[in-house]
Amino acid sequence: MSVWASTHEHTSNEAFNHTNGDVFLWKYFWPQLGQYFGMDIPEQTEWAALGDNEQLANNFSMRDWAKDKKPVWERVVAKYGGSPQAFDWGTWDFVEWGLGKAWSTISSVGKARKFGWQRSDDSFEIYVQTFRAFENAGVLPSVPVADDGRLTVSATQNGDRAVNPRDAVLSRLKKAGMAGVLKSTESNILINGESDLPQMVGATDVAKPHERIGYENGIAQCA
Repeated sequence: MSVWASTHEHTSNEAFNHTNGDVFLWKYFWPQLGQYFGMDIPEQTEWAALGDNEQLANNFSMRDWAKDKKPVWERVVAKYGGSPQAFDWGTWDFVEWGLGKAWSTISSVGKARKFGWQRSDDSFEIYVQTFRAFENAGVLPSVPVADDGRLTVSATQNGDRAVNPRDAVLSRLKKAGMAGVLKSTESNILINGESDLPQMVGATDVAKPHERIGYENGIAQCA
């Protein structure tokens, strides 16, 4: 939206809310994110009594929690891949504020729509795309895919680094000699994390835990 607003004359000197365009509640959204990482998220009901009371309601302080967790992160990335420096980029204060609000905060993109903004994104899909972009960039550990096509965090054979689904697709395209498809879709996969490729190869054929692709500097190297 920043690019759109700064490149059109009729949007100059205007302020816009920037949201995905959909509406979600964290109490329902957390279980979806948990599924991506293979976790079951218990239902939280303890904050319901707070209603619209504008106060933060956190079970614990993210700032305090993070103080001694960097060595844990370093062990995680040493085993599963990722960047040791990524932990230092965590905005723990913002997370504590953003997730601790016990009141509803719904932002409207109505004004942007009136000025011509048309994009709308599914929040869960955008989160997954962001995760996968960071995985492909070597910032986060990769989440492997089980034989049934579901994402899982279970360890791969011999403890090797997990293969990102999009990396596996790119590898197969390259091996199949589909250079044109690879060239036209590679940037979309690595940056946006989404493409039509899963529909082309089939959900259960995107990536399997036992398949290996070499890595260098966090990026998959296709044989």
